[in-house]
Amino acid sequence: MIDINDQIPRSHGNAELKFSILILEQIAMGGLITVVLIVTYAGFAWKFWSGYRSTNFTRSTTNRLIFSLLWPVLLITNKSYRQNFRKALKGR
Repeated sequence: MIDINDQIPRSHGNAELKFSILILEQIAMGGLITVVLIVTYAGFAWKFWSGYRSTNFTRSTTNRLIFSLLWPVLLITNKSYRQNFRKALKGR
């Protein structure tokens, strides 16, 4: 005859396995989201860097570097930067 206590460790182990799988899935999804964000950030930074000559900003490497790295913050907070960012992306 099977005792109810014999089944407790198995169900407990099964719950741990399910929890471990859930944690791994969350880590994998978080990793995927992180990779997508990094690729998006780098892609827009590179696109702005490449199209910088189309903007109205002063032609200096320092400005180009700062504006390329800070593009998300400046895009949200500065109207002039948004207009120049669009110009840089279009390459005109």
